[in-house]
Amino acid sequence: MRAVLATPTRFRSYQEGNVAIRQILYASQTDGPVSERECQDILATSRRNNERDGISGLLVYISNGTFLQVLEGPGAAIENAMSRIKDDARHYDVAVLIDRQRPAPHFTDWSMGYKTFHAAQLADFAGFKRIKNVNELKDLLPAGDAIFSVMTSIYDANRQY
Repeated sequence: MRAVLATPTRFRSYQEGNVAIRQILYASQTDGPVSERECQDILATSRRNNERDGISGLLVYISNGTFLQVLEGPGAAIENAMSRIKDDARHYDVAVLIDRQRPAPHFTDWSMGYKTFHAAQLADFAGFKRIKNVNELKDLLPAGDAIFSVMTSIYDANRQY
């Protein structure tokens, strides 16, 4: 099933080097599985907010109730987005795995890309450890770059040229 849905971003000011880019990768947990309809609702809201705020990124949902998301854009916009995310009662245990400044964004073509994985699909990734929740993912904080690499691979394989 192809679940990557992307919309081209309508903003390019930070591509021209006018704004410093903040990039965050975080994970969060839900109490149980989230329906595809709920994911689509989250995605629609994210895309609307991100278009408005000049943010790009990728949202990954794993069927065990884990969300992974990369956000990148102007620092103040990312800070506001993270405040909204942390206040959202649909999930908990928001764990920031990467928070860094970048010279340029990676997910430039997407206001918010999206991919769903069933937990069993992830067993095919080399070195995969069966993560049951965000607390176990927090133990992998040094592996944040590896998780980011998987997410950029999803983007690179699915971006529209």
